[in-house]
Amino acid sequence: MSTYSLVNSVKRAAFNWEGKSMTAIYDNILESIGNAKVVMIGEASHGTEEFYHHRAEITKRLIEEKGFSCVCVEGDWPDCYLINNYVKGKAALKESFSKFTRFPLWMWRNHQTIKFARWLKHHNSAFENDTQKVGFYGLDLYSLHSSMHEVLKYLQEHDPAAAKKAKERYACFDHFSEDAQEYGMETCYGMKKSCENEVITQLTEMRLAYAKLLKENHDLEKENEYFSALINAIVVKDSEEYYRGMFTNKNTWNMRDSHMTETLDSILKHITTVKQQDHDESMAKAVVWAHNSHLGDSSFTDSRRIGQKNVGQYVRAKYGLESTFNIGFSTYSGTVTAANEWSEPGVTMKIRPSDPETWEYAFHETGIQNFHLRFRANPSTKGLTLEERNMVEDIEGRNLLERAIGVIYRPRTERVSHLFTANICKQFDCMIHIDYTNALKKIDEGIGERSHEDMADTFPFEV
Repeated sequence: MSTYSLVNSVKRAAFNWEGKSMTAIYDNILESIGNAKVVMIGEASHGTEEFYHHRAEITKRLIEEKGFSCVCVEGDWPDCYLINNYVKGKAALKESFSKFTRFPLWMWRNHQTIKFARWLKHHNSAFENDTQKVGFYGLDLYSLHSSMHEVLKYLQEHDPAAAKKAKERYACFDHFSEDAQEYGMETCYGMKKSCENEVITQLTEMRLAYAKLLKENHDLEKENEYFSALINAIVVKDSEEYYRGMFTNKNTWNMRDSHMTETLDSILKHITTVKQQDHDESMAKAVVWAHNSHLGDSSFTDSRRIGQKNVGQYVRAKYGLESTFNIGFSTYSGTVTAANEWSEPGVTMKIRPSDPETWEYAFHETGIQNFHLRFRANPSTKGLTLEERNMVEDIEGRNLLERAIGVIYRPRTERVSHLFTANICKQFDCMIHIDYTNALKKIDEGIGERSHEDMADTFPFEV
């Protein structure tokens, strides 16, 4: 199929945003979602204002109209749990963003996230029962030391005897520096004994205690607090394994995305349990916010050749295609907030016009500034239009390059650093294209220190 034919097929099927209200635009997207249990909304960069804005607006509609229970993001559990406390009326706004002080500072500490958190708190204020309030949670595994701190903090307050044992186990890490990569290297090469047994023992003990708590106790506050401590213990266990895996042949990308998927599943199961205790039979549903590289089904990208899987692929396999929906974003050019190198301040950078061999270039060639494409619709919906079905038939076997900008952007080496091959209509269920986008508005110009804990598996996209 020629590029000319591809562009024309896309142009005929595109839902052109020009002259339409955002209500009508979002209506068209929500219609194809149907009764999905998990809706994944991506981003083509970690620093684009429009991606954050439209993702938040679509999420608001999912919460208000389809009863979604939580927002789960590509962030660390301890940091995001402070936002969860804020949106549920248990913390001040300043406190809720206080832990986002390390690189990349702008990723969640930005105006769009704060604006959404304020909206979510207002939404939740209408409900007296905590089971009806929408939560905000982090799925990532980089918080090895802060998650240990949170486990000990919880146990010291609620079970001093258990805290004493946990402290003895986690003391294993006192023999290492705060740099988790150094821990991985020293244990992998036999320089020091790993803490694997200690973190597994601690997690096993806490899992048993959590199961007992759910069986014997119907105090929602206690259940939620222990669940948060349990997730932190899971982070410690998975993070410890992850950093050791960096220096072996283990696929750390898969370890990370598997952890995010399992954390998502644990959140949904916990919400379902507490709903049932409150005689609420409504289904637990989650909106997931992460980079396109994590949420676009990797089995339809060149990641498949190297055995790499991601959240999008895991989620579709776990819940079934028709119980999920996957939305991606793209842009042709504009500006982006990103860093030149790791731990450097985020700056406004120009995005290069897309390579002629990319999907973004094909979308630009339609001449439509802003639009979305629907590649699939779930059951109980009106389905795709004839033009959309014809487009999918035309392009479903087509593989083009796709751009991924993470927290670092290297425009001079973009083809090597940021492009990968994808079958976009299988990778996503819907693609939103904003032809020219703007850099994400940061709150702070300064930047805190962050160790190089998470550099290895995110190379080259830094996502």
